[in-house]
Amino acid sequence: MVLLLAGLLPAPVGSASPDSGRVLGGSTNAPVRLEVFSDFQCYACREFYLQTIIPILRDYASKGKVCVIYHEFPLNMHLYGRDAARYSVAAYRLGQLKWVPVLDALYQNQAWWSLDGSVDATVSRAMSLEDFRRLKQILQDPSVNKELESEIAFGQKKAVKSTPTIFIKHAGGEEKVEGGVPYLVMKQYLDQVIK
Repeated sequence: MVLLLAGLLPAPVGSASPDSGRVLGGSTNAPVRLEVFSDFQCYACREFYLQTIIPILRDYASKGKVCVIYHEFPLNMHLYGRDAARYSVAAYRLGQLKWVPVLDALYQNQAWWSLDGSVDATVSRAMSLEDFRRLKQILQDPSVNKELESEIAFGQKKAVKSTPTIFIKHAGGEEKVEGGVPYLVMKQYLDQVIK
């Protein structure tokens, strides 16, 4: 479902800079930018992604009104969140169209891999065997860990303490929201600021 929305932008390939994050959908020139700091093992992040972000991608990002950007921010209390974030960082290097199914799989199957750390098995089912082999090679590159650490440091610099934390940028301003926001509340807000 999100995979189709991801095609709105040319597939980025390579590392994301911490201050730019990873574009999930929409145009970087959109009037509103949602920057989400998230942890794959966080249940609130899962719900926010599935219940709020996916509809925002469909209703706003696909129409050029909102750009959704994701930042990795695995919390220390989650045993497997950092490993999942590493897979996300590596998958992004294969391009947006390869990365989004990994994101989907990690959130949709969170209850399963969070129990035993089977991140590898979860991600392997989200991509072709050839792409998964390429992903495994990328994971060996020390720059994946360095990029993840840079993302975490960037979040700390922005005083992110919990996930999800959302920064909403529009009309030259920025608002910080801690915790998930239901889609209907976000829709009402977006409709107001996009007028």
